[in-house]
Amino acid sequence: VDMSDIDAKVKLLDAAPLCGVALDASGKAVAANQAFLELMGPLFKFANYDFVEAVSQPAGKTKFKVAIGAVRAGISVRERVRNLEMLTLATGGGLPVKAHFDWFIGPGEEAGEIILFGDPCSEDILEQREKDAELIDFFQNAPIALHWLSGTGHVMWANQTELDVLGYTAEEYIGQPIMKFCPDEEELVLEIFKTLGSGNII
Repeated sequence: VDMSDIDAKVKLLDAAPLCGVALDASGKAVAANQAFLELMGPLFKFANYDFVEAVSQPAGKTKFKVAIGAVRAGISVRERVRNLEMLTLATGGGLPVKAHFDWFIGPGEEAGEIILFGDPCSEDILEQREKDAELIDFFQNAPIALHWLSGTGHVMWANQTELDVLGYTAEEYIGQPIMKFCPDEEELVLEIFKTLGSGNII
């Protein structure tokens, strides 16, 4: 990865007043501005899987994918998707918190690259985070190991107990596929995904 190219993208994104992120051809976040870091969370938490997975509702994911695909294919010069419920990872404990965004979608300079600008919807994000703070603190400091996985099996959040037990930092663990940390139990993990994906409880 050309770091100077990424630095240039960050400078371009920082010039905008909205939450900005650049996605590569595979949909992974490669650069983000300060507003994105403050509202969505650290870049490393979104750098190893399709950014669409940060949308919390299946219908919203589909709508987002279609809009991004249209811009990527050159069918549309720009798209706008309104009121998408996102799982943001910007809280102190890193626990996913829902927030709604309008996303503006445009092409990047390189083939397949997408530039997104997100405008938080009307609800007061800071007030919502204050409401969630007590619950976040409970999960973050729970005496048992807890984690939150995306639909693709990537770790979106893990509490401090889990990080301590496994011996990883947040940067090493969050954003990575869970299979990476349990290679000897792949069959069991896949069976768990299948069960949960069917709407069942384990």
